[in-house]
Amino acid sequence: MSDEGYLDKSLWKIAKGAGIAFIGTGIGMFFAYLGMMIVARSLGPTDFGLISLASAVATIASTVVLVGMPEGVVRYVSFYKGRNDEQRIKGVIYSASKVVLPLGITAAILLFLFADLISVKVFHDPNLTPILRIFSFSVPFFALSYIFMYALGGFQG
Repeated sequence: MSDEGYLDKSLWKIAKGAGIAFIGTGIGMFFAYLGMMIVARSLGPTDFGLISLASAVATIASTVVLVGMPEGVVRYVSFYKGRNDEQRIKGVIYSASKVVLPLGITAAILLFLFADLISVKVFHDPNLTPILRIFSFSVPFFALSYIFMYALGGFQG
């Protein structure tokens, strides 16, 4: 295959992937907005604000737990995919999960235990405590989902 044919094929693959990502992101954002509208109308502004705060705190905890792993996962999965080394691809995903899952569980436990302190001292609202405790359970799952999502991205490379 000529360099020009290879370039055209590569550009088509990139454009196709970008289009799929754009459409998927748009659909995801639409449903997220729709869900937030339903929750806001059902609960009212005060309770919706508490849920938004708890979601933000859980998202921050999940992001800290990732410790840069997603970027490494996408890089090494695509690298080993290019070498057709399935064992190392599995090893990268397994190793990243082995690091992120215990950190996620630890962060979830800490968030659960210190939910009252965070609610009162940081946000000055004790009503946030039970919601933070519920959202703390999402931290390890959110972190793992990022690892797997970036691993899928590595297969596209």
